Amino acid sequence: MGLLKPYKRVENIYELTEDYFRQNSISYILVDMDNTLLPWDSDALEEDAVNWIDKMQEDGLKVCVITNSKKDRATLVMKDHDIPVLYNALKPLPIGYHRACRKIGAKRKATMVIGDQLFTDVMGANFAGFKSILVEPFSSTEYWWTRFARKLEKIFAKRDIKW
Repeated sequence: MGLLKPYKRVENIYELTEDYFRQNSISYILVDMDNTLLPWDSDALEEDAVNWIDKMQEDGLKVCVITNSKKDRATLVMKDHDIPVLYNALKPLPIGYHRACRKIGAKRKATMVIGDQLFTDVMGANFAGFKSILVEPFSSTEYWWTRFARKLEKIFAKRDIKW
């Protein structure tokens, strides 16, 4: 599989159920924060996102939020929730994914990474040896750099890049 090819594509996290993860031998979920769990310009998780994470955890899956956001932002968003979070993850470098796994005791083969960007979430997960799921971003409001990267993603998404 190429570095930029996700294991699966879905519109949003709500399409992913505990049954889906179990059928794919997944016990651990690393999920991106901005534009995956909440809009980029929001500072609070929506109730649906909290309910989805709670449901996964109630069903025995371990969830960790993994984000490139700084500590202040990640702490603000996650402050009212009992969900492990790894900020300053340095995605797409593998180190952040491995640190998140250690945080929740995850085994690589039983871990799925979910995110909205090919060049950070999918490429980083695939490079680090994890299965990845690409979701549509919550919002089109983003950093200028991410907007630029999205244009490149459209080109590369049409190809199965093998590096």
